[in-house]
Amino acid sequence: MRFHFSGGIFWGSILILVGILLLIKNYTNISIPIFRIIFGLFFIYIGFNILFGGVRKSKGSDVIFNEREFKVTELKDEYNVVFGRGVIDLRDIEIPDTTKYIQVDVVFGVGIIKLNKNTPILVKLSTAFGAVEAPGRSVGFIGDNIYKTESYKEGENCIKIKAEAVFGHIQIEVE
Repeated sequence: MRFHFSGGIFWGSILILVGILLLIKNYTNISIPIFRIIFGLFFIYIGFNILFGGVRKSKGSDVIFNEREFKVTELKDEYNVVFGRGVIDLRDIEIPDTTKYIQVDVVFGVGIIKLNKNTPILVKLSTAFGAVEAPGRSVGFIGDNIYKTESYKEGENCIKIKAEAVFGHIQIEVE
């Protein structure tokens, strides 16, 4: 039996639960320890993944409880770093024929994205209780920002990266 509760489903469920608990707490006289419940659910999630799915150290484009460097020559849709450190090296990637979209998620870990300044890339940086850094830009705690390489031109083929850090850190390095 394989149990897999994907990160998107998990975090979406947590946000819905937080919203419901906040509504109950604010509109009734019931005292609810919201953050204790969230941390408890998080550890239950990790436990279920270990019991039924095993700890995936490095599979495909995921890094979980490990360190890994991705020397990317062919783009994947998604890269995930959970409780680990991942380096996603996009310096040798060629300019795509069409605009390509990539999702990079870092949860309780560190993600480093290496870019070539001559490749047109737009990075939307987003964080919740973490930090994201790019040359000349940074966001701490909660917020969004956008970084563009020197060769990025609006309307032309490029790579668009959505980089999100939740209780983690993402750093953009450009050469």
